[in-house]
Amino acid sequence: MRLTRPAIYLLAAIALGIAVLLIENPDKPRVDDSVSAYLIPNFASSEVHRMEISQLISGAQLERTEDGWRVAQMPPAIKEELYEKEGRDLPQADWQPADRSRVETALGSFGGLEAGVVVSRNPENRRHYQLGPAGLKLRLLGEDGEVIADLIIGKSGQDFGSTYVMKRGTEAVLLVRRPLVGAFSPDASDWLARGTKKDPAGTAPPRDPSS
Repeated sequence: MRLTRPAIYLLAAIALGIAVLLIENPDKPRVDDSVSAYLIPNFASSEVHRMEISQLISGAQLERTEDGWRVAQMPPAIKEELYEKEGRDLPQADWQPADRSRVETALGSFGGLEAGVVVSRNPENRRHYQLGPAGLKLRLLGEDGEVIADLIIGKSGQDFGSTYVMKRGTEAVLLVRRPLVGAFSPDASDWLARGTKKDPAGTAPPRDPSS
């Protein structure tokens, strides 16, 4: 059957559209870029003694103690720079008991987590994955302050069971097969142990010296 000229144009347009989608779709993992190693090699949650979480103007810091975990707000980098320029000391951290179960569940997200697939190495695409300035920064530190992981966590994948992640200092955007969005809140009040009082602004009130 001989194709008419309009039919030929239509088929060519469809083929071109498919080619563009395959090339430009940033959500489609590149199978040939699969990474079989773990996202955090030799990870053990018991070796994590400190977490630092920040996003835009919010920040939380958590530390392991003999009795479990404690949490306090962490000044964002922009606030630290401002205080340093003005020659002022940052406010002293107001540590409160943290929800041990939530901390252990969050850290457990990295147990056996493979690095997934590389979906992009183009810096211009990072905003699409929410891995630009608005990305959530997470640092896991050991007992002696050694860096166990330094990550940026972006948005969920299309199936909501995966997450876009970057290791800070690298170019590769990774799609890992586990939901991480929401597991590491930059709001200190979200980590408070049950029964710990907090004010309407979401921060724990100062302790009463008379109590």
